[in-house]
Amino acid sequence: MNSDIRLSVSFKGHRKRLRLEAALGPGAVGNLIDLWISAAQDRPDGVLTGWDASDVALAGGWKDEPEKFVDALLSCKFLDRDDETYRLHDWAEHQPWVCGAEERSVRARYAAEAAWRKRRECSEHADGMRDASGEQCSAHAPLLSSPILSSPLPSSPEERKREINKEKERNESDRDNEKYVRGKYAKAVRR
Repeated sequence: MNSDIRLSVSFKGHRKRLRLEAALGPGAVGNLIDLWISAAQDRPDGVLTGWDASDVALAGGWKDEPEKFVDALLSCKFLDRDDETYRLHDWAEHQPWVCGAEERSVRARYAAEAAWRKRRECSEHADGMRDASGEQCSAHAPLLSSPILSSPLPSSPEERKREINKEKERNESDRDNEKYVRGKYAKAVRR
């Protein structure tokens, strides 16, 4: 979901804004902005599919007759109408970040899934390598203590799981310490 919209500084004195204020009063600009915010949240592509004049007015917080608000938006070119569907005028041009929100969300979801998949594969592979080194490679080279494990390879699966859990706890502790140090450094730099 979008958390903001873009508003150009030229909007302050723009002729379309001035025409809207002349038609409906100065408060109508706030209603227009509320409509834009509602669209960013509910209709990020700017196509108000399924919305009638009442829905447009409600989204904008317009308290008077809905048709009056919608007609003014249409005449000032803030709103377009194709058949029975309202569209925010040039929405994709003025709000590219809003329009791309869904695509960014999908890309981020895929990237996160790929990262987790890679972590799981590496973890499974690492466990398999640890098992293989203990079982298959002992004849070829002496078993050395690993920097990852605190002792030589455990003999039973339960011992291996305990060692792996201990290592995960140590890694989490190291990450927490690193975050703490980075946070302290960032605070010091800000001062």
